[in-house]
Amino acid sequence: MMLSESVTRRITDFYYRYTASEELTNLIDITLLQAMWDTEEQISEDELVQLAIEIIQKVTNPDSID
Repeated sequence: MMLSESVTRRITDFYYRYTASEELTNLIDITLLQAMWDTEEQISEDELVQLAIEIIQKVTNPDSID
């Protein structure tokens, strides 16, 4: 038996909000909003998620990113 996708998302969302610093969440929010404003076309949710992942990786592991 597996957890539903909805339950998994809710747990992940809680964990992120509980553990991420205010600085990180603000950086993600600002960067994603700027990306949406800067593009002529609608940026996809997948692209926004990928951008957020890149930010998280850079902040949490700055030596491992090229």
